[in-house]
Amino acid sequence: MQDADLPQLLRLWEEAGWGVLTTEQWRARHRHAPHGPSRVAVAVAADGTVVGQVTALRTLLNVHGTEVAAARVHGAIVSPDVRRQNSAPLSSHPVLGMLLSLADPLSRDGVAAVYVVPNARMLALLPHLPQAARAGFPLWSRPLGRLPAVPAGYDVDPAVEPGDVDALWERCRGELVCTVRDARTLSWKALFAPVRWEGVRRGGELVAIVTSRRHGDRQWLLEDLLAVDHEARVAAIAAVVRTAHRESAAREIRKVGALAVPALQPALAEAGFAVDDFAFHLLVHRLDDAGPPGDLDPARWYLTPND
Repeated sequence: MQDADLPQLLRLWEEAGWGVLTTEQWRARHRHAPHGPSRVAVAVAADGTVVGQVTALRTLLNVHGTEVAAARVHGAIVSPDVRRQNSAPLSSHPVLGMLLSLADPLSRDGVAAVYVVPNARMLALLPHLPQAARAGFPLWSRPLGRLPAVPAGYDVDPAVEPGDVDALWERCRGELVCTVRDARTLSWKALFAPVRWEGVRRGGELVAIVTSRRHGDRQWLLEDLLAVDHEARVAAIAAVVRTAHRESAAREIRKVGALAVPALQPALAEAGFAVDDFAFHLLVHRLDDAGPPGDLDPARWYLTPND
């Protein structure tokens, strides 16, 4: 990608129905990210028009306390005209070509793994991506229902200091395979979708942070949750449902949803959630052979929609 391509990339973003993105917002997300600038691949028509883009956002994985350089595929877009006219087989799809073109540049950047949480269109391309491991995670949800109580001994705090977030992350990271969740990274992630932040304290100590937002027409989605133990997770989930109740007063919300990784399922079940008719998928492609293969097994990830 060249700097001169940026206006066309912003146009593609808007044409895809993802809203208006300003130059400043794009640069904050992609050029001034906490773990390095993004790599962007573009597809260019014969007349020089940019008709497609795929972005690889630089991220950092935490594998039981060890940090691994990674990149998340984001913003895979092809112009409406190309989508209508493209009759080539999926193995020749322009998005696939752009994805594969990013492998060598990312390797030179020191990236060890590339991952994507694909939408329905990208799911169809997965069989054509080489050496990729895949896992699926169900959506769990609960009707908005009655207002739940936050368990006794817990307080919900909407103002969480970055230092408290970092301390909580250091306390939790050794048990998790996930993207880094320090204060700097979580603040950067919030640039992509505005979220409601809440901290949960037990005896004055921060034991969980949780973010959530409206998703779609009548759903409230738990975006991210980091907690020290099961009880703190239950309290954080109750806080999210209570937030959904408040938001529903202005615009109806019928249910609260969550990406249910195995580590989160006991707390979700206790909070009245059950399996819904949807699944999230995670695809991980290694770019190097460092470390045991199981280290980056997607089935072991603590994945959230905020990843």
